[in-house]
Amino acid sequence: MTSRKSATIGILFGIFLAAMENTVVVTALPTIVSHFKQVGLFFLPIAIAMIVSTITVPVAGRLSDLYGRRRFHLAGILFFIVGSCLCSRAESMEQLVVFRAIQAVGVGALMTLSFTMIADLYPFEERAKMQGMIGGVWGLAALMGPPLGGLITSVFHWRGVFWVPVPLGIVSLIIIQRVWKDPPRKPRAAGPDVPGAVLLVVASAALLGAFSFASRGWSWTSPAVFGLLALALALVPVLAVVERRAHDPFMAVDLFRRRLFWTGTLCSALLAADMFCAIAYLPLFVQSVAGASPMMSGMVLTPMMLAWVTCSSAAGFLLLRLGYRVLAAGGSLLAVAGYLLLSRMDASSTWWDAALGSTIVGAGLGFVMSPLLIAAQNSVGRERLGAATSLIQFCRSMAGALGVAVAGTVMAATLAGYLAAHPNIRATPDEIVHPVMREKVLFNESQILRRIMAESLKPVFRIGLGAAALAFLAALLLPAGRARDLRSAEATRTPDSPA
Repeated sequence: MTSRKSATIGILFGIFLAAMENTVVVTALPTIVSHFKQVGLFFLPIAIAMIVSTITVPVAGRLSDLYGRRRFHLAGILFFIVGSCLCSRAESMEQLVVFRAIQAVGVGALMTLSFTMIADLYPFEERAKMQGMIGGVWGLAALMGPPLGGLITSVFHWRGVFWVPVPLGIVSLIIIQRVWKDPPRKPRAAGPDVPGAVLLVVASAALLGAFSFASRGWSWTSPAVFGLLALALALVPVLAVVERRAHDPFMAVDLFRRRLFWTGTLCSALLAADMFCAIAYLPLFVQSVAGASPMMSGMVLTPMMLAWVTCSSAAGFLLLRLGYRVLAAGGSLLAVAGYLLLSRMDASSTWWDAALGSTIVGAGLGFVMSPLLIAAQNSVGRERLGAATSLIQFCRSMAGALGVAVAGTVMAATLAGYLAAHPNIRATPDEIVHPVMREKVLFNESQILRRIMAESLKPVFRIGLGAAALAFLAALLLPAGRARDLRSAEATRTPDSPA
């Protein structure tokens, strides 16, 4: 038998590693692109890591159902450690992008396996309470990562940030390999659905790539964006046909026949788009409109993360009493209230206005995201935990990436329209954002540009408001009743039984 306490420690080290990786590295990216003199490629290491980790999630989750968690946890840690070491030795931006992709394979595997392994170890009642500990790990990583990354970059060298999570990975690897024992698995009539896996990976990568490039100013009709969109659209029906004919389909789409699963996935995916939009655009608002420093603009997300962790911990206890629908509806309403405040910000708004809105949004996310992950896990049996966990995480990541891309496209179009209406302005939005160049901009132009940036970012927050409102409607579709009773009802259903 697996030593539960030791295994939990090993899993939490893996979660902390995956959470810490992005928060540490993102702080050093401006220095890295400056070192390689390729500022125009600033977004590539982030975009590649997001795409690769997203498409790794369903692959690792499904394979762990078939062949066991232990070996794929080992593979995830090794990919991460090797990728991190290579990143620290990169001699060009192109090398860094490739090595970040290797690292991201490990991050994606660890994200889905860690939450699946927690579900393997703990029954429903204890799993709900475990969310407080997991939320604390995420909160600690969110608070420690940026200042630690900045300190290492400033005092030592940017290459050092890639070594920070490596010891955590080694500890997690040693613990899990020593104590984790996978239960025997029944022999299967057919091997893994390789064609379905390949099609899923390629179609997802093409779609995420197209939206990622479009959100960073590329025209939707450019060859790269249009070609990737066309490829994704062409592969989707092929994937549907292949999965329908497969004996053991790679993508567990049959789970969407379960009401608890599809409503929970829809609600949390819409709020994931809200989360990613807040992370991407709130610091930009604070820096370009409120005139905050880069450090203060990043810290506007700290209240959101603290509220998320606090409410996630409380949700673990409230879930047993109130059920999924009450928590999800309440959390969605908080997100609506937070985004309503953010959508009303203008050129006179301050850091504190943005922090208040982000805090309320974070509280809403805390009440929704973890309970609905538990809902997805409780809608299936033990043998499909990996498929259910990875599928809801995959949907959240896809929704977040697409939400940021759509919001970025709308913001860019709005900004271009305002700038065209003021052809006499010599300054650029980049000069307003940059703390040194900002001092050189004439006062009148600075004020006009701040108003333009505020008005250009309003549609972004209105999109977030709309997504939160739709999430509330989705929450109302969740089955009513106590979570424990719903778990029993779902457990007695077959995949093909009606919702």
